[in-house]
Amino acid sequence: MSVLPSLTCALGLVSGVATAASTEDQIPFRSTAMEAASPPLVLAAQKQGRLALDIDTHTWAERGLQFDAPAANWELPVLPQGKSAVTLGDGAPTAWQGRLDVPGLGFTRVDGARTPPLSLVPGGMALEADLVDETGAVWARLRDPMRSPDERDGWRLITANLLAGPALAGWLGAPVEGALLAGARMQIPLRTAASPKTCSVPVWPGSAGTTTDVLLTSIAGTQSPRCKRSDSATVCDGPGGDPGQVIIAANATLANRDAADAADVPWYQQFSGSLPPYGNDQHPFLVWNLYRVDADGLITQIGRSALKHAFATANTGCTDATCVGNSQILGRGCADVYPVSSNDCNRFLAPRDEVWPSRGIWGRCGSLFDADCDGIADARTSGAFCSGVIGSPANDGYGLRLMMDEREIDPAGHPGARWFFDSWYVIRDDEEPFNTMGWREIFPSYVPGVRWQFTENPYQVGSIAEWWSTQGGVGDDRAWTLVDTGEGLAGIAARVTEPSAGTYRYDYVIMNFSLTRPITQGAEPNLRLLRNLGIDAISLSRAAQTKAGAFEFVDGDADAGNDWAAGATVGSWTWAAPSGGEFPWGSMIRIALTSTHAPHEGVISLHMAEPGTPALYQAVVPVPDAVTMLRSGFE
Repeated sequence: MSVLPSLTCALGLVSGVATAASTEDQIPFRSTAMEAASPPLVLAAQKQGRLALDIDTHTWAERGLQFDAPAANWELPVLPQGKSAVTLGDGAPTAWQGRLDVPGLGFTRVDGARTPPLSLVPGGMALEADLVDETGAVWARLRDPMRSPDERDGWRLITANLLAGPALAGWLGAPVEGALLAGARMQIPLRTAASPKTCSVPVWPGSAGTTTDVLLTSIAGTQSPRCKRSDSATVCDGPGGDPGQVIIAANATLANRDAADAADVPWYQQFSGSLPPYGNDQHPFLVWNLYRVDADGLITQIGRSALKHAFATANTGCTDATCVGNSQILGRGCADVYPVSSNDCNRFLAPRDEVWPSRGIWGRCGSLFDADCDGIADARTSGAFCSGVIGSPANDGYGLRLMMDEREIDPAGHPGARWFFDSWYVIRDDEEPFNTMGWREIFPSYVPGVRWQFTENPYQVGSIAEWWSTQGGVGDDRAWTLVDTGEGLAGIAARVTEPSAGTYRYDYVIMNFSLTRPITQGAEPNLRLLRNLGIDAISLSRAAQTKAGAFEFVDGDADAGNDWAAGATVGSWTWAAPSGGEFPWGSMIRIALTSTHAPHEGVISLHMAEPGTPALYQAVVPVPDAVTMLRSGFE
């Protein structure tokens, strides 16, 4: 991670500590016993800082803005004014006061009109800021910042969202308030007599008497960073027009377990060295997905992100001072946030199959970022922090994202449907994965001149597939089974409905959380994943025959070429994947059949794509009863 360059300027002193209440949707800067025991310091800056904006020019065009900076990675000086200062409530910045001028920062409308000079002032919570003119009108907001907890970095925002404010919306004549404009990074050097904190004695995962358990505390602020027509990079035109391609992402907030036995979690950036406790640059990984539940109650996964490599932690609100000052280790009780702009950043996105999901291990050799396995990040095709094209497959702002046909989220095209966004972290040695994932119901709408927007229902911890297993009408048979194989986790939700008298519909939703059987070469830190396949067939045990054409398979990826073929064999029904269409981790599929036979206890088998023992894993589910017409066992 680069450190922004600095020039010379001064910052005055102020007193007091700025505090703010936290909510589930914001990074939880909260007072702790540790802060109370250590009086905060207010530091003076020695030099001016820099603000960097990572801008997608297509996004600005969609907002009605003209981009006139020399590069998409736009860096500007930050000039502290008067008695501007930051407060170190936990040995690192927790609040700020004053005003920061940013010469040259402004917005240009497509007609050439230019905003007045703008400055940064405190806004929102803690280290957040508003971009205002001399009248105080808010043109933009700096939100969801990830700070550096290392005071040697000075006041550094590693990443943040730059969102449109009300003045900009009014000036553009479009309801763009809250829309993502850019990713932001900022650094202002500070002078302090305090000793830099270290994490010289971390309590690593696996240490006797410890528990490794990181919690996903919120996903929020769902955004569509960009949307294009199917035939070009031109802005999409919404429902009823060209079937455009829309990108969706959200902020993700987490916290380490707040308990005396909580382990510290390594959070190293890629290519940062062979470091303890695993002898590599171990870090967590983040994925996110989108689902639609149609009016008939059936769920489909309609969008999947690639893999986000985590690269630093803000360590806010910690209960243990040991590791607060180290952005590469998540300390006990510490919290962190990755904003939308970070989760949409090319530098940290890669294919999911490069990670061994059940172990949380990256196969660096041969990966998108190290194709030649020399332990050095491969050269990029652009020097921009987040806006350059990186590697293959093309990471051009659309590849490696949660991308779908915008018709999939058009409420008019799916009357009575509901949409759900989920996310989870893959963290090595985490002992409770299901509190490291969560979901929200979201409500998509298209606003001309703004594109897709989303409102949200409250955040829920856990698996969306397990939640779906509890839904349905009175009299429906429902079952949920977690298959813990030792090679990974899969969840199976089964639901039986009776759409008409004497006819039964059987739906099975299989969520592959982390079940793969990787074929590897070498060892950490030079591990190579030659293949990382999951499930290639799903079978139901001997049950009543069903009528022709009554089988269904839905994987939600709009690619009919990788759909699984269904067929009846002696003793079972089987859905089998074509070559290259195996069921990957982090994905959901749904299979269904219709029968005149009522449910009875049967077995579902998940067949592994790679040879080995066992060849398959099984769970008990309701199936059409070949013996009796009476229901049994799943009422």
